Amino acid sequence: MAFREVIRRLEKGQELTGIAGAASLENGAVLLSQEEQGLDLDALPFPRRDLTAAYRKSYFSEWMRPLASIRTSKGCHFRCQFCALWKLTGGRYLTRKPELIVEELQTIQEPYVFFADDESLLDTPRMARLADLILSAGIKKRYFLYGRSDTIVKHPELLEQWRKIGLERIFVGLEFMRNADLQLIRKGSTVENNVRALKILKGLGLDIWPMFMVRPEFERRDFAALRQCCLDLDLSFIGFSVLTPLPGTDLYHEVRDQLINTNYDYFDFFHTLLPTTLPLQDFYQELATLFQRSRSLKNQLRLMRKYRLRELPSLFKAYGQLLRRLKTLAQDYAV
Repeated sequence: MAFREVIRRLEKGQELTGIAGAASLENGAVLLSQEEQGLDLDALPFPRRDLTAAYRKSYFSEWMRPLASIRTSKGCHFRCQFCALWKLTGGRYLTRKPELIVEELQTIQEPYVFFADDESLLDTPRMARLADLILSAGIKKRYFLYGRSDTIVKHPELLEQWRKIGLERIFVGLEFMRNADLQLIRKGSTVENNVRALKILKGLGLDIWPMFMVRPEFERRDFAALRQCCLDLDLSFIGFSVLTPLPGTDLYHEVRDQLINTNYDYFDFFHTLLPTTLPLQDFYQELATLFQRSRSLKNQLRLMRKYRLRELPSLFKAYGQLLRRLKTLAQDYAV
């Protein structure tokens, strides 16, 4: 909708400010215009995947290849301090009808499907209905989606239902493993939920992509505690990022006077935008060590087995490049 309006105004030589659902740069600041309240996701046409047919074999996420994406909802009920997605829909959780989702799934050729929702599982009755319809339609896909740990704990039967129709992998934003940190970012969940959710997912045999955040205030003992926590949780795949105050978030408005860099190239979840307690060089060395030493050798080997043999050299190369880059990020601040 927003893109269509941008094209219409460009054709007529009109200004591009104030377009609902679009962002604009005005006087050096990024302004986000709220989407119109009457947005109906079911009114949007299906994506023209035929237009990208020549490239679709190159779409992937780690070992899931080739991969297609589908959006079934937009927005979120929760109010996490570091997230702006709930603001883009005025705090509402917009959903598509399960029947239309199934219709679109039937047009997808790829074996893997990623649900590109802000949060896929919030409307649990809708997701249960969708699973029933997918089963009835005989659709055979392997799915990857987002899920909150508290939702997983409250509705393990929903995850079991989805596993039976092809759910293979789930992204879980655990964020932190201390309740004080979770409360600080208004996550609305607990460490207990995180631990129980991982146990449920492991019991179902699902691949887990847990994501943790590192606060700029972390000291060496905090990094060490997080490393040990990950080892205790017995995880194969783990992602880490630096807590980032993205423009438009409550966090950004609370700390914008403390930002040490406002170059948008640095808003990448690795460059810290806030002062660190540790010297920058030490902070990034600790971050690199998190990636290197938060998994047992057994779990690293288990993860590698998911890739095809010919993919491993490029995987090792990319991983090595990431570690080397992390160790040199401190140098960027001297420029």
